[in-house]
Amino acid sequence: MTGSEADELARIIIEQAGYGEAFGHGLGHGVGLATHEQPRLGPNSSECLANSMVFTIEPGIYLV
Repeated sequence: MTGSEADELARIIIEQAGYGEAFGHGLGHGVGLATHEQPRLGPNSSECLANSMVFTIEPGIYLV
């Protein structure tokens, strides 16, 4: 699965729940020596997610 495929799955669920417009960024990112690293989990991510990778899943829905 690529980062964009993971992002798309989350977007489908969030949109079905009626919060699509409140989800304005990617699904998550890798974590390593720095807090924000590759892979990016977003619409333009072509990197494959693999076993032993460490990444966050942050489906931020911001309601104003």
